Amino acid sequence: MSAAFRLHKKRTMKKFFRSALPLLLLLLLLVAGGMAVHFYRQHQMTSDVLDRTEKELKAEREELSRMQAHLAEMQGERDSILEELKALENRMNGVEEDALLLEGEREELAEQIKLLRVAITEKESAIAALEKDIDHYNEVYFSDVRGQAALYDQIITALEKEAPLKRIAKVDKDGNPVAPPDCEILSEDETYYYVYPNLSLYYADLEQGYCLNYRGDEVFFSASLIKAPYIHWLLEEVSREEEIARANAEAAYAAESEAAAEETIIPVEETTAPVEETTAPVEETTAPADEMITPVDEITAEPEAEQTRPEFLFDPGKEIYDLSRTFVYTEESFKEGSGSIQHGEFGDEYTYRELIELAILKSDNVAFGELRRVFGYSGFYRFNTRLGVNSVRNNFNSITAADMAIYLRAMHSFIEENEAYGPIFGDLLRRSTHIVMIPYAVSPTPSGHKYGWDKDAYHDAAIVYDKHPYLLVVLTDLDHGGTEVDTYIRRVVGLVNKMHKQFYS
Repeated sequence: MSAAFRLHKKRTMKKFFRSALPLLLLLLLLVAGGMAVHFYRQHQMTSDVLDRTEKELKAEREELSRMQAHLAEMQGERDSILEELKALENRMNGVEEDALLLEGEREELAEQIKLLRVAITEKESAIAALEKDIDHYNEVYFSDVRGQAALYDQIITALEKEAPLKRIAKVDKDGNPVAPPDCEILSEDETYYYVYPNLSLYYADLEQGYCLNYRGDEVFFSASLIKAPYIHWLLEEVSREEEIARANAEAAYAAESEAAAEETIIPVEETTAPVEETTAPVEETTAPADEMITPVDEITAEPEAEQTRPEFLFDPGKEIYDLSRTFVYTEESFKEGSGSIQHGEFGDEYTYRELIELAILKSDNVAFGELRRVFGYSGFYRFNTRLGVNSVRNNFNSITAADMAIYLRAMHSFIEENEAYGPIFGDLLRRSTHIVMIPYAVSPTPSGHKYGWDKDAYHDAAIVYDKHPYLLVVLTDLDHGGTEVDTYIRRVVGLVNKMHKQFYS
């Protein structure tokens, strides 16, 4: 190798390193920045856990202090009774028998002493029970708080670090290349890029109001999750319109009955005749009993047509709320995706009540599309405003875990309070399909849920009917689904369920 070549190579390497150095420095800065953000988030989550735990411990220390103050008060009362008892005993012992004016005075003192001794025994028993409660409180509750914090930490760790990676295909369904994702690619092969998924979880105890909110404000594509809130709103509308229609029917029936009654009244002057003209001697009207019986066919009159009371009488323009109306499946109403109607024949008929059931039970896209076509969106958006749901009000196909929890809370109230459709809606949610996530994880505890599965969406949201009911929403972009994803989600749900049950144990 010539000296000139070596010199050229050396200069080339120096030039390469000089040009590559800024890129290396930039790369190091990006990595350092990413690590800083990661550790900051970890620190923030840990800080939040510690803050929450410290608040709970503070509240329970206050409760313990109250119990200890009550114990001190009871001990003071006991000591006062003991002093009174001692004074009476001294008085009784210091009085000579012959100095007592009446034997009854001595007996009265003896009775008072007896009662005081009973009171002291009761106080001692109550003090012993309270001391036992305090010991148990110190031993169990603070252990439970630490256990709750440990479970909380496990849940956050599972969400932050242990999820299956999301696969992003390198080519689309038409074979066109897909650009690499903006987020960090953790691994890749010839077919997929792999990144850490987007996850969100929201848990709320319906009795105590306690919540666990992990990235609850992050917006996801809602997929079929939105069908449950929409059907809830629709059933509220139907219930109200049916009440109005029922009142209309009652009013119409009452008016028809009153008119019919007026038509059957015969004027008095037409039926009244002078007494002397209608009165005849008894012997002229008396006949043998068998001659006075009138044949049945002569006295049976044609009965008046019985008035039927209509069940509903909708106002003009409100006939759409009659769920017994019929929908005919046509080529124009076809929608691909989930559901059973699309697999039937054009011309198949369904009532709108059946469409509501299929939209929840089978997540049927044809049924849901027809319901939206007929009943629209404006009322549903007003419903969102009333509830304070912003993500869906801004975009019908968007949702956050926190907003879905608001929907679930409203659904729970509707199920409990609406006599006409609450039980029906609750039953539909309990029988809804794709039970591989939340319902599977909390079984045998029953739950009412709705799932959503589409591109960048694999979700489940449920009311869990535990002895102490709670809400749970899990949103992910793990749209490839499958056993690995389902098993992971069930594990996270199981930790939440365990934390909930431990709180009440």
